[in-house]
Amino acid sequence: MFRFATPDPLKYEVKVAGKNIVKRRNWDGDKLLAYLQEHLPGVFEGRFPDYGLRIEAAKKRDIVLEGWKPDKEEGDEIKEAFDGLVGEVLEDVEVEDFLLD
Repeated sequence: MFRFATPDPLKYEVKVAGKNIVKRRNWDGDKLLAYLQEHLPGVFEGRFPDYGLRIEAAKKRDIVLEGWKPDKEEGDEIKEAFDGLVGEVLEDVEVEDFLLD
């Protein structure tokens, strides 16, 4: 199970009257979660065909391996590979499409 938590706000600088001001934009967590729920399971199951994937909203991001206890090294390897898969799925998205106004 992947416990998804909305990322921290995106920080960026703008120049106003000659001064740099840091602004923030919040992520649309619901939209980002829906996108991951639609696209990530197929990619994950292609890489790990013996396992299913469930994605849930949470306050803290985590990856939980349910129903089996791999040794620490194998568990860490799966979690690291999973992070790479999330990156692959999000690689081609337009960031602007997932930010709130």
